[in-house]
This record gives sequence, C-alpha cells and structure tokens, in this order.
Amino acid sequence: KRRWPRLGRVIMTRGVANAMAAEGDRNADGKRAYNFKRDVQRAMAQYKRGDWGMSGREDSKLNDASVEEGSRILAVYNTVEGKIWIITERGHSRTTILFPSEY
Repeated sequence: KRRWPRLGRVIMTRGVANAMAAEGDRNADGKRAYNFKRDVQRAMAQYKRGDWGMSGREDSKLNDASVEEGSRILAVYNTVEGKIWIITERGHSRTTILFPSEY
C-alpha cells in the first residue's frame, strides 16, 4: 500500500504570497492577470498524492523513498508565474512553497 507524504506545517515564501495576493489584478488590456493561486492549489493536490510534477525520474524515485524514510522531499511544478518548488523538510514537520530564486 502506498503511503502519502506527511506535510507538517505548510508555509509559503513572501514571493509566492505576494504573487497570490496579486490575484485578480487587471493588466493593461483589462483581462484577468493570471490564476497563480489555482496553479499552486493544483500543485499541492498533486504533491499530496505523491505526484512530483516535473521532477525527473531519479528525483521522483528519491521522493518516493523519502515518504517512507522521513527524508527531505522536493518537487517541481509549472505555474503561470514560472516554476515553483514544494519542499518538505527532513522529519516532515514543515512544507514550504517557494520560487526557485528564493531558495
């Protein structure tokens, strides 16, 4: 039976929070700017299922093992704002959503 990752406390960086807060802003042509928040929610749903997004084959295997061992998990997802990482720290007490540039 497959185990799902324990996430611990879920937090996000200032950059991700700011991009989510900008949700609904209008751009110059009057259209909705983007739907970053939905992309992050989708990525988290995938992560909770053990779907590691755009992580490579070897990284995905490491993540699968990390679920069992309590080691660090790092997964990569595409969003309208570019790639985000979701990282669960060793011991699985905290999960952080961040842009790679914030690492």
